[in-house]
Amino acid sequence: MQSIKLEHMNRINILDKKIVELIAAGEIVERPASAVKELVENSIDAGANMISVHIKNGGIKFIKISDNGSGICKQDVKKAFLKNATSKVKDIYDLNFIKTLGFRGEALASISSISKLELITRIKKEDVGSRYLITGGEEEKFEDFGCPVGSVFTIKDLFFNTPARMKFLKSDVAEANAISGIIDKITLSHPEISFKYVRDDKEILNTSGDGKIFSCIYSVYGKEFSENLIPIDYELKNIKISGFISKTSYGRASKSMQHFFVNNRYVKIKIGSVALQEAFKSSMISGKFPSCVLYINLSYQAVDVNVHPSKTEVRFMDERFIFDTIYYGTKNALLKYDNQVIITSNFKEDKDKIFEKYYIPNEEFEKFEAINNFENIAKKNVEPELVQKKSDFMKNKFNYLINSMIKEEKQQTFEEKNDTLKILGEIFKCYIVLQNNPQELILVDKHAAHERLIYEKLKSNKISENSQVLLEPVMINLEKSEYSAILENLDLISKVGYKIEDFGSGNLIVRSIPVYLNTSDISNSIIEISNYILKNKNNLDINHLDWLYYSISCQGAIKSGKISNNLEILDLIKKLLNNSEIKHCPHGRNIFFSILKKDLDKKFSRK
Repeated sequence: MQSIKLEHMNRINILDKKIVELIAAGEIVERPASAVKELVENSIDAGANMISVHIKNGGIKFIKISDNGSGICKQDVKKAFLKNATSKVKDIYDLNFIKTLGFRGEALASISSISKLELITRIKKEDVGSRYLITGGEEEKFEDFGCPVGSVFTIKDLFFNTPARMKFLKSDVAEANAISGIIDKITLSHPEISFKYVRDDKEILNTSGDGKIFSCIYSVYGKEFSENLIPIDYELKNIKISGFISKTSYGRASKSMQHFFVNNRYVKIKIGSVALQEAFKSSMISGKFPSCVLYINLSYQAVDVNVHPSKTEVRFMDERFIFDTIYYGTKNALLKYDNQVIITSNFKEDKDKIFEKYYIPNEEFEKFEAINNFENIAKKNVEPELVQKKSDFMKNKFNYLINSMIKEEKQQTFEEKNDTLKILGEIFKCYIVLQNNPQELILVDKHAAHERLIYEKLKSNKISENSQVLLEPVMINLEKSEYSAILENLDLISKVGYKIEDFGSGNLIVRSIPVYLNTSDISNSIIEISNYILKNKNNLDINHLDWLYYSISCQGAIKSGKISNNLEILDLIKKLLNNSEIKHCPHGRNIFFSILKKDLDKKFSRK
């Protein structure tokens, strides 16, 4: 083996303090969202009940965070920007009782070393506040300044002196959406605080700070998400969970809307997601995931938050107790919800008996009655334009039924045209059974077959032929990373028939969809596409849209587990006969296979 010549090796150097600070800053502040998170958490720790966040150009050029917290006293202002300077930890024993969101004393030192920062602050005991300017870690000005109690941090030109890190930032839209995601989660973690969020001079969020979790969720994620939640409140072995879980009918294509908060700190808990999924196992369609906004409260000694610099990961003293509490709490909430469903279908029962049995508040019962009498209510309130739209829609539906009747007439001649092939029916709500001459039985996977037919159609048609305009546009609320993924790829997605517009704050308006999609599949289709983009963002190619075709064809295909009517089966078999070269679904699975009579005879010991 060739020996190493020591004279050619690099010598070990002690890094300059400035370089060390920049490296450390990169670990704490990876992007503008990191800076916003650290500063907002500092505002919360300072006791603020009103916090506003203003950003421009994705936070790269401008971030301003104002609060009405306790502020920083004049003699501590400069000290606050030193590394490992903190008011939240005094000795090693404090690490066992961490109640604050921040505690490392690294955020201000890191942010100020890679930006142009201004702090204006005052405490209640001081008549005059302080103004401190620091650029790239170097002090520029420190002076008295008139201001209210609290703190205002203004950060300009983030990463101006670290061009290498600047290269890895994404578009302004993507960086702003990352900040929006952070604001959403922090807002949910503290419903008792009024948050205001302004993005490029447009107000995105403004919460009341009334402490009501549901109104906070509504402000952040909108009507559709909020209306599909049920409350949860449960305690086991000194671990308490509260908040909301999604209804069993509101399954999503990903886990992106599962939010967990431990002692009011947003964290990622794998065990929490597993417990939630297990509790929903027999209640939700396979392949779909429940959503939640769950608050877990336990002793500060039972959880270690000093695990990761970003503080989004924690370690529990006993994960089993966490699993059990979430699992049984979720099961309990679902059971209570099922009881409410029973009530909605029993209006003829005596009200007092129902209340006595299920404890449903009177105002809730009135809501059920209103829903039950919706048609009578609607007749009095529907606008003429909407009536016309509905009328046109019904005409189209009528025409479709007429065409279906014509198809049904043609069904009688199917065996005549295909004298060797006979449709026997369907088994297991999944496979179509055909007899091909007296000697062969053919089983067809209806979902796989339909999926491949749609896939081929998508590949061969023009955009205009693939697209259908919705009678009523559909609004979809997405988690901020999903939202960003769609917005950044609108041109690509439009190639297969979608027309989507940005409505702000994680909301999209869908005006057109691929012609093969059912309107009930729109939300799941968009979520699946967004998650594919997030996982494969480096391999998206506008010239190769197979991944989009796969997603649409899978969503639009006849579903297994649901009985198909004779018209659907007939139409599918006809199309397969006209595309005899098709043998596999887009994912490579067999569409059909045959069983010969002679092989069955062997199984039954026939000669």
